[in-house]
Amino acid sequence: ATIESYPPGGTPLFSADLAAEPEETAPALTGDAARGADLSLDLCGRCHVVDARNPMAGLGSTPSFGVLRTLADWEQRFLTFYDLKPHPAFTQVDGVTEPFHDARPPTSAPIEMTLDEVEAIAAFAASLPAAELGAPVQMR
Repeated sequence: ATIESYPPGGTPLFSADLAAEPEETAPALTGDAARGADLSLDLCGRCHVVDARNPMAGLGSTPSFGVLRTLADWEQRFLTFYDLKPHPAFTQVDGVTEPFHDARPPTSAPIEMTLDEVEAIAAFAASLPAAELGAPVQMR
Protein backbone atom coordinates (compact mmCIF):
# COMPACT_ATOMS: atom_id res chain seq x y z
CA ALA A 1 0.00 0.00 0.00
CA THR A 2 2.88 2.37 0.76
CA ILE A 3 4.45 1.84 -2.63
CA GLU A 4 1.11 2.32 -4.39
CA SER A 5 0.55 5.55 -2.41
CA TYR A 6 3.49 7.29 -4.12
CA PRO A 7 3.05 6.80 -7.86
CA PRO A 8 5.55 8.90 -9.83
CA GLY A 9 3.65 11.16 -12.20
CA GLY A 10 0.35 9.74 -10.94
CA THR A 11 0.89 6.33 -12.54
CA PRO A 12 1.76 3.44 -10.22
CA LEU A 13 4.72 1.41 -11.45
CA PHE A 14 4.34 -1.40 -8.93
CA SER A 15 1.38 -3.18 -7.40
CA ALA A 16 0.75 -5.18 -4.26
CA ASP A 17 -1.89 -7.13 -6.18
CA LEU A 18 -0.47 -10.64 -6.11
CA ALA A 19 -3.44 -12.44 -7.65
CA ALA A 20 -2.23 -15.67 -9.17
CA GLU A 21 -1.88 -15.59 -12.92
CA PRO A 22 -3.24 -18.58 -14.81
CA GLU A 23 -0.63 -21.27 -15.25
CA GLU A 24 0.49 -22.01 -18.75
CA THR A 25 0.32 -25.57 -19.96
CA ALA A 26 3.53 -27.26 -20.98
CA PRO A 27 4.32 -26.72 -24.66
CA ALA A 28 3.99 -29.66 -27.01
CA LEU A 29 7.54 -30.72 -27.79
CA THR A 30 8.25 -33.70 -30.02
CA GLY A 31 11.30 -35.05 -28.23
CA ASP A 32 11.40 -38.20 -26.11
CA ALA A 33 11.15 -36.85 -22.55
CA ALA A 34 12.24 -40.14 -20.92
CA ARG A 35 15.39 -40.17 -23.05
CA GLY A 36 15.82 -36.46 -22.32
CA ALA A 37 15.82 -37.17 -18.58
CA ASP A 38 18.84 -39.44 -18.93
CA LEU A 39 20.58 -37.15 -21.43
CA SER A 40 20.05 -34.13 -19.17
CA LEU A 41 21.69 -35.85 -16.26
CA ASP A 42 24.58 -37.18 -18.38
CA LEU A 43 25.25 -34.11 -20.53
CA CYS A 44 23.96 -31.16 -18.51
CA GLY A 45 24.31 -32.42 -14.94
CA ARG A 46 27.97 -31.52 -14.64
CA CYS A 47 26.99 -27.82 -14.59
CA HIS A 48 23.23 -27.72 -13.88
CA VAL A 49 21.04 -29.20 -11.18
CA VAL A 50 18.68 -31.15 -13.41
CA ASP A 51 16.16 -32.50 -10.92
CA ALA A 52 16.02 -34.48 -7.66
CA ARG A 53 18.57 -36.96 -9.02
CA ASN A 54 21.46 -34.47 -8.70
CA PRO A 55 20.30 -31.88 -6.12
CA MET A 56 23.78 -30.94 -4.90
CA ALA A 57 25.57 -31.07 -8.25
CA GLY A 58 26.18 -28.31 -10.72
CA LEU A 59 28.00 -25.02 -10.48
CA GLY A 60 26.79 -22.45 -7.98
CA SER A 61 26.50 -19.76 -10.65
CA THR A 62 24.57 -21.99 -13.06
CA PRO A 63 20.76 -21.98 -12.93
CA SER A 64 18.97 -25.24 -12.30
CA PHE A 65 16.52 -26.60 -14.85
CA GLY A 66 13.71 -25.59 -12.47
CA VAL A 67 14.93 -21.98 -12.38
CA LEU A 68 15.33 -21.93 -16.15
CA ARG A 69 11.71 -23.09 -16.42
CA THR A 70 10.60 -19.86 -14.68
CA LEU A 71 11.83 -17.78 -17.62
CA ALA A 72 9.25 -16.70 -20.19
CA ASP A 73 11.48 -17.88 -23.04
CA TRP A 74 12.61 -21.14 -21.41
CA GLU A 75 11.57 -23.30 -24.37
CA GLN A 76 13.63 -21.27 -26.84
CA ARG A 77 16.60 -21.34 -24.46
CA PHE A 78 16.50 -25.13 -24.19
CA LEU A 79 16.12 -25.60 -27.94
CA THR A 80 19.02 -23.27 -28.78
CA PHE A 81 21.19 -23.51 -25.66
CA TYR A 82 24.22 -24.47 -27.76
CA ASP A 83 24.24 -20.90 -29.16
CA LEU A 84 24.01 -19.27 -25.71
CA LYS A 85 27.17 -18.54 -23.72
CA PRO A 86 29.06 -20.39 -22.38
CA HIS A 87 27.81 -23.44 -24.31
CA PRO A 88 29.45 -22.73 -27.71
CA ALA A 89 32.87 -23.07 -26.06
CA PHE A 90 32.35 -26.78 -25.38
CA THR A 91 29.20 -28.00 -27.16
CA GLN A 92 28.95 -29.59 -30.61
CA VAL A 93 25.59 -30.38 -32.20
CA ASP A 94 25.98 -32.73 -35.14
CA GLY A 95 25.14 -30.97 -38.40
CA VAL A 96 24.43 -27.64 -36.67
CA THR A 97 27.50 -26.18 -35.00
CA GLU A 98 30.90 -25.70 -36.58
CA PRO A 99 33.69 -28.04 -35.45
CA PHE A 100 36.10 -26.60 -32.93
CA HIS A 101 39.04 -24.81 -34.52
CA ASP A 102 42.36 -26.57 -33.88
CA ALA A 103 43.86 -23.32 -32.53
CA ARG A 104 40.89 -22.85 -30.16
CA PRO A 105 40.03 -26.18 -28.54
CA PRO A 106 37.08 -26.44 -26.14
CA THR A 107 37.61 -24.97 -22.68
CA SER A 108 36.37 -28.15 -21.00
CA ALA A 109 35.53 -31.71 -22.01
CA PRO A 110 33.34 -31.29 -25.10
CA ILE A 111 29.70 -32.26 -25.14
CA GLU A 112 28.66 -33.83 -28.43
CA MET A 113 25.01 -34.35 -29.28
CA THR A 114 22.40 -34.41 -32.03
CA LEU A 115 19.34 -32.21 -32.61
CA ASP A 116 17.16 -35.17 -31.60
CA GLU A 117 18.96 -35.18 -28.25
CA VAL A 118 18.45 -31.41 -27.88
CA GLU A 119 14.73 -31.90 -28.52
CA ALA A 120 14.59 -34.77 -26.03
CA ILE A 121 16.20 -32.58 -23.35
CA ALA A 122 13.70 -29.78 -24.10
CA ALA A 123 10.81 -32.26 -23.85
CA PHE A 124 12.15 -33.44 -20.49
CA ALA A 125 12.47 -29.83 -19.30
CA ALA A 126 8.81 -29.29 -20.27
CA SER A 127 7.86 -32.08 -17.87
CA LEU A 128 9.53 -30.33 -14.93
CA PRO A 129 7.75 -27.82 -12.73
CA ALA A 130 9.11 -24.30 -12.64
CA ALA A 131 10.98 -23.56 -9.42
CA GLU A 132 8.99 -21.75 -6.74
CA LEU A 133 10.95 -18.53 -6.34
CA GLY A 134 8.34 -16.59 -4.35
CA ALA A 135 6.01 -13.89 -5.55
CA PRO A 136 7.74 -11.50 -7.93
CA VAL A 137 7.22 -7.73 -7.91
CA GLN A 138 4.57 -7.04 -10.50
CA MET A 139 4.99 -4.08 -12.85
CA ARG A 140 2.12 -2.40 -14.64
